[in-house]
Amino acid sequence: MPDKTYPYTKDQLQQFKQEIKEAGGVDELMFKKEALKTVNGMRMIVTYKDIESYKEKHLVGVYESLRANFTTEVPYVFWNKLYELLKRI
Repeated sequence: MPDKTYPYTKDQLQQFKQEIKEAGGVDELMFKKEALKTVNGMRMIVTYKDIESYKEKHLVGVYESLRANFTTEVPYVFWNKLYELLKRI
């Protein structure tokens, strides 16, 4: 039977869930992960041209194995996929 959490591990999902709790919510965590920013009082999704730099800073520890899966200039998209899976299980 295939793993329903692929490409994420249960450890990654548990870590992400804990980070959301500690940050006080998903958006708050996205600010910490520099996937959202505030511009003129509005929340904006951040884009990065240098995704390797972002991966080195934010895909560490339990998330390091996900570096190959991170192919977007928009980190919010990457983290949102993890969050959507977390909500379904």
